[in-house]
Amino acid sequence: MKKKPLNLLILEDNPGDAELAVRQLEREGFTVEWRRVETENAFREGLKKNPDLILVDYVVPSFGGMDALKMKQKIAPEIPLIMVSGKIGEEIAVESMKFGAADYVLKDKLFRLGTVVRRALEKARTYRARKKAKEELKKYQEHLEELVEERTSKLKDTMKDLEKEVGERKKAESLIREQNERLKELDRMKSEFLSTAAHELRTPLTSIVGFSEILLKRKLDEERSNRFLKIINEESVSLAGLINDLLDVSRIESGKGFKIKKAPTDLRGIILENVDLFKSQTDKHTFKVDVPDGLAKIELDKDKIDQVMENLLSNAVKFSPQGGKITVSLDKTDEKVKVAITDTGMGIPEKDLPHIFEKFYRVEVASIQAIGGTGLGLGIVKYIVESHGGKISVESETGRGSTFSFTLPTKLPKARGGRRIS
Repeated sequence: MKKKPLNLLILEDNPGDAELAVRQLEREGFTVEWRRVETENAFREGLKKNPDLILVDYVVPSFGGMDALKMKQKIAPEIPLIMVSGKIGEEIAVESMKFGAADYVLKDKLFRLGTVVRRALEKARTYRARKKAKEELKKYQEHLEELVEERTSKLKDTMKDLEKEVGERKKAESLIREQNERLKELDRMKSEFLSTAAHELRTPLTSIVGFSEILLKRKLDEERSNRFLKIINEESVSLAGLINDLLDVSRIESGKGFKIKKAPTDLRGIILENVDLFKSQTDKHTFKVDVPDGLAKIELDKDKIDQVMENLLSNAVKFSPQGGKITVSLDKTDEKVKVAITDTGMGIPEKDLPHIFEKFYRVEVASIQAIGGTGLGLGIVKYIVESHGGKISVESETGRGSTFSFTLPTKLPKARGGRRIS
């Protein structure tokens, strides 16, 4: 199916600037149909054509950005509007968003435009969906009120039917309240995640940009150059890891691209390789490995289980910042293997344990939040383990450490007639 083009209305007195904005969106993968206006009447007419999105230059001689925003809020409040200007300051940006602007972008930072537009369009879609849901709810409530009126006018024999309708109404209202609370919580978690992800992306990027500029602009001795290159490399690896987590979550939620490819694999080798890797990266921790020799190969996706071990060992190191002992053990039965990673670190509060594997969830304890992270890793780990037919669990006590355990089946399940399911 052909992708629907983005219908764009642009209030801009400089044709070149409008063209730059459109070209940036096209580079970001948008197909754009657009119209540029620079007067009040033309803008009013453009609103009547119901565009998908509005870009407004804050400073237009004949008709300013705030005037356009106020007009848009009266005529078409559901259409997202983004301020695009070369001179807009933080106070003006805040004021415009207070009056209903979706966001703002500086002209010298048009590389942000694609992200801002996608966010604004998603917010607009959510707004329309909620509006429609409210209208449906209103119709449903009106319908129920009519039924209540009708039932109350009947004889006593109809009271049972009336009570049933009232009960259904209360059940529906209770469900709606629960859904609204869940939506609020999801909005909060999403907003917190976006803020955290931006910080986590910016931190390594700042180091990469800063040290690379030093290397380009200054003549340094070999020792300092190598030290700066090592920092750039480490921050690049960190940045790549975060981006991979974001891509994995996107693939999992879309159901595309995140495939489990099983083959007979030496699980013991995966465990030992990862332990050796983390041993080489820390001198504060001691590692104890209790994994028996002679384990038969089992069907699993080596890269994905490697990702599970790397994540769990990384957390064990990261959340025991003072050092300590990390124990990795493996138990085997005829049906499954169980791998456990135990640390002696900070531990997890009891109230957070039921949510620890939820995407975007982060423990609300200052000492833990200060360590950083987006809250994506354990959600991905859970998905990988369960996709292998296994289970993952956690036991923890604040101040004493945590144990993360996961199981994997050692045999493929059999279909009827004794055939294995591949």
